[in-house]
Amino acid sequence: MPDVTLLGLHGFTQTGRHWHEILAAAHDRLLARGISAVWRCPDLPGHGAAAEQSCALDDAVDTLYDLVTPDIPTVWAGYSMGGRHLLHVVAQQPELVDAMVLISTTAGIDDAEARAERRRLDEQRAQEVEALGVDEFLSRWTSMDMFSTMAATPDDMAERQRNTVTGLAASLRNAGTGAQQPLWSHLAGLDIDTIVLSGDLDTKFTAIAERLTNTLPQAEHRRVANCGHALLAEAPRDIADALVDITCRRLGYPTT
Repeated sequence: MPDVTLLGLHGFTQTGRHWHEILAAAHDRLLARGISAVWRCPDLPGHGAAAEQSCALDDAVDTLYDLVTPDIPTVWAGYSMGGRHLLHVVAQQPELVDAMVLISTTAGIDDAEARAERRRLDEQRAQEVEALGVDEFLSRWTSMDMFSTMAATPDDMAERQRNTVTGLAASLRNAGTGAQQPLWSHLAGLDIDTIVLSGDLDTKFTAIAERLTNTLPQAEHRRVANCGHALLAEAPRDIADALVDITCRRLGYPTT
C-alpha cells in the first residue's frame, strides 16, 4: 500500500495531462526518500474525457471524493480553476485533505456586485466558445495578458483542443469564478498544512495568495521569481518542490 496519494487539479481549458510531468517528478523524488506515492490527475468536469459531466461545483466536487483512498494521506494540488475546486472540497469535506498546494487561485469574489459582473463576463466567454469554436477560442484565451509571460506550446494547445464547445461553455457558466460562492469564511478554522504559490509577475494573484496565506492558519506563501499566472508551464519544478516538501512534512520526513 502506498504511503500517500498525490492529486493534481488542472485549470480552465486544460486537462489532467497538464499535471503528468509534475506529479511524475514529485513521485520519483519522494521514492528516492523512501516514500511510496500514487498520483492521480483527473479531467475536471467540462474538460477532456469529462466533457459531459455536470460542471456545477457541488457536483464536480462529488466526483473528486472517489479519488481518495481511505486510510492513506492525500496531498492535493490545484491550479487556478483546479484550486477553486480544491477549496470547495476543503469547505465541504476537510477531512479528505491532509495537505494542499494552492497555485494561482482564489477563494472567490466577496463583493456581490463584482461577482455578478464576473458572472456576466463568464457568460460572455461561454457565448464566445459557442460562436467561435474551440480552436479560435483557445487562441484568444491563451493570448490574454495574464498568460503573456508563457506562450502556449504546440503540445499544450493540442491537449487543450481535446476539449469541446459544450464542455467549456458549461464550465464557464457553472464553475467560473462568477458562479463560485466566496469561501473565505470557511478557511480561518482549517488545520491543514498549505503552500500557496504565485508568480511574482502576476500581481493580482500574488495579492490573493497573500490573503489566502493570512487567512489559512498553517499556510506558507512562496512567490516564484520571474513568473506570471501559468505556473504549471512556467514553474513545474517549483510546484514539484512544494509537493515534495509538504508531503515530507505531513509524513514526518525531513524536507531536505
